[in-house]
Amino acid sequence: MSATLLLRLRVSERLEAAVEEIFGLVEKTVSECQEEAVRSKREILQLRKQIEQLTVLKPTVVLYCADAQPVLALPVLEEMEIQEQLEQKEAYECFSPDTEADSSNNGTEKKSTDRSIRCPTCGRTFYTDADLKVHVQVHESWKLHITEKQQGQNLEEKS
Repeated sequence: MSATLLLRLRVSERLEAAVEEIFGLVEKTVSECQEEAVRSKREILQLRKQIEQLTVLKPTVVLYCADAQPVLALPVLEEMEIQEQLEQKEAYECFSPDTEADSSNNGTEKKSTDRSIRCPTCGRTFYTDADLKVHVQVHESWKLHITEKQQGQNLEEKS
């Protein structure tokens, strides 16, 4: 065979080998990209679940009172649950001995003229015992709500 024919044959073999190597690298890159896309989708779903959990557990501040204390926005069902709890507590307090002294005021609240009352949880100041009681019940209902949510999440994780 002539030298040019041998050279042509040798170049063709090298080109075929290079093409095969390039196709192999392209296939490897495509499969790595697909795996990365699957991992990214899983991570996005996991982050969305975490965001949902965080937004459920964290109340949002929407209104401000005259004394600049935040009022928490509760969903309607939670507000109804809190209202029912307050009504049950009020009904219970009607029969407790402490309310006899309060009822002698003919519906007027006892005002504490010489002292203010602080909420032990958040430090907000109140001037009547009744206002503090209602405020503390909001804290208690939030604690109950958060505990119920956490228990629900624990049940979901176990199943």
